[in-house]
Amino acid sequence: MAISKILNNIKLSMKVDLCFVLDCTGSMGSHIAAAKDCIFKVTNYIKHTNPSIELWVGFCGYRDHNDGSSRLQIFDFNDQYDQFVQYMLNVTPSSSPDNDIPEDVLGGLNAAITKMNWKNDTRILLHIGDNPPHGGNFTNLTDNYPNGDPYGLTAENVLEKMKSKRYFNKSNLSYKSFTFKIASQPFSAGAEKYAYFARDIKSKPEKEIVMKEYLKVGRNKSFERYLEAVEVSTVAHFLSTKFNLIAEKKNISKVNFLEVKLLRVCNRYYTIEPKLNAEYKRFNSNTGVISKLRHTLEAFAHFTYEYTKGYLVVCDLQGIEITDKLLTFQGIEVVTDEFLLTDPAIHCINPLRFGGTNIGKKGINELFLANHRCNDICKKLKLSHVQ
Repeated sequence: MAISKILNNIKLSMKVDLCFVLDCTGSMGSHIAAAKDCIFKVTNYIKHTNPSIELWVGFCGYRDHNDGSSRLQIFDFNDQYDQFVQYMLNVTPSSSPDNDIPEDVLGGLNAAITKMNWKNDTRILLHIGDNPPHGGNFTNLTDNYPNGDPYGLTAENVLEKMKSKRYFNKSNLSYKSFTFKIASQPFSAGAEKYAYFARDIKSKPEKEIVMKEYLKVGRNKSFERYLEAVEVSTVAHFLSTKFNLIAEKKNISKVNFLEVKLLRVCNRYYTIEPKLNAEYKRFNSNTGVISKLRHTLEAFAHFTYEYTKGYLVVCDLQGIEITDKLLTFQGIEVVTDEFLLTDPAIHCINPLRFGGTNIGKKGINELFLANHRCNDICKKLKLSHVQ
């Protein structure tokens, strides 16, 4: 049942890393053929269900600590399925005598996470085994390592590595019907997208929205391209919430991003977002150009770089400024500022993520860091000095 759910989710992806972690100890001797058969069935099912998918398959086999240099074996991700099949046919269980029952499960999972070249946005790891890891936390069976893994691995730190292997894994998709009216002509045409005024006529009252459509997408890449746009927006929104938690305490203007959703109409896709009813401004670009200097936004970009430990930087900040005048209970007028943004870009050290506006390490180092000048907001946030 669990594998069926995973396979259904994979159907919506265009690029997938699929890793099988297999117990290859002696206790699996009578099961190894069935395990291989399961692996081949899963991969063949994926390939035939979505012929357009770019499937990269890898393997990590683990044995136990008494197996020496053959304790771990790895076949790194490869899109040549025939090579994977040939490799798997030669995988055999350990011939070393088993004098305890637990296996090096944590070592196998850790090797799959840290020693294999994961690169696609959709990453699946399937583990097949018959016995638990070493350590009294997992079992009271006969165990040569009752205090746990001899290399200090724990379930917690292995899972933490799995989570931190990449930032912001895609969440599950949800679906609902949507009824709209869209203008016949776009009101704006950028380098990548057309933008149309539209109305959500199912909501009460009707809501004004903006629907955006990419000018060009490659064959069979459309869905993935639009998902990238939603992911960029979601990541930027997540980082803005972290920024705002600190900003509120330090009297710094907040930064917010519009919620972006994906709409499918037959075989055509759009992103949809609320309409901004104020003067639209572009504050900076993904090329490092600052059109309208706002210290808060430059500090926000710096914050995203530092929060993700140099993994990415959010840029191409554009949208509206909101200024509200509030009266406190003491009768003193206070001005509060907020930025409401849309269509950001992300430079990331992984050039395969976040679409065509991601210029990778060059974007981070040469277009952001080389041009950034720390300001008073950076100091308030206690960000590391860049220049």
